[in-house]
Amino acid sequence: MLAVAEERTIVVVDSSLVMTTIAPPVSPPGGGSEVGRPKNLVESLGKTLLIDRCPKYNEARPLYFFRVQGLQAESS
Repeated sequence: MLAVAEERTIVVVDSSLVMTTIAPPVSPPGGGSEVGRPKNLVESLGKTLLIDRCPKYNEARPLYFFRVQGLQAESS
C-alpha cells in the first residue's frame, strides 16, 4: 500500500506493516502555495505518480488543472 506519512514523505507499507520511504516530502519545507492542496498517489503501469490538483481562479470560480509528477524510490 502507498501512503503519505506524517512528515509528508511517500512510503510503501508491506503486509507486515513495515514502512519504507520511497520519495522525499511532497510539499516544500516551510510551506508555500502547494501546502494543503489535495494530492493523490496513483500507480500506473508499474510507476508511482503524484497528482496535484491546482486551482486557478477565474471570475470567483475556481478552475482546476493537474500537475503529474513521477516518483522514484530513494536509495537507502
